[in-house]
Amino acid sequence: MDAEASAQPADERTVRWRDVAIPALVLCGAWLAVAAVEFAGVWVARLTTESVLIHVAVYTVALTLTVYVVTDQWRLRRPMPLVGALVLSAAAGAGVLVVDWEPVSVHGYYRLHRADFAAVAVLAATDGGLTPDHYYGELLPPGLDHLSIKGAAARIESDTPGATALFLPSWSEYPDGPGGFAYAGDSAPEGVYDCYDSPCRPRWALGDGWYWFER
Repeated sequence: MDAEASAQPADERTVRWRDVAIPALVLCGAWLAVAAVEFAGVWVARLTTESVLIHVAVYTVALTLTVYVVTDQWRLRRPMPLVGALVLSAAAGAGVLVVDWEPVSVHGYYRLHRADFAAVAVLAATDGGLTPDHYYGELLPPGLDHLSIKGAAARIESDTPGATALFLPSWSEYPDGPGGFAYAGDSAPEGVYDCYDSPCRPRWALGDGWYWFER
């Protein structure tokens, strides 16, 4: 009898712990997946031209799981897990939405592949360094072609006379037009450029003469 009585509080503590931990883990996992996709924006965009669907999918899953956990805790009348789920969901969702993930993703990708971008800049300045292509520009050699979703670099012109850049597209449609890395050398890019028949302009300087261009 005494053994059963002493075991009961431990069981209750285990249940209470699980009631809090499981919803928290589910919500953290869902919103971490959203943050990971946002952080890996440049990488995700290179997987498919419909990469916007990946973003929609992770947000849908996160919001669905949030609604499920909150309604489940409400149904089971568990005030502490319910409040915790609401606070955690609000904090995680706000954190993901408030942060501008694009510059983090762009700068992170450039830093990771900085040596490859430097090699492209050297080839672009060398006669015959890049192989001409009639449609997408100049073909990048194997080992460097991963820097462009077209496998090529295009020499683009600005509406400012004399301003040119070497453009390596990272996406063509997501989020709202072309975006990619562009090499302008020692001259700062000026004006609006023609990125595959779509207007684009420099948004961030990345260093070593490289910039991020987008619509």
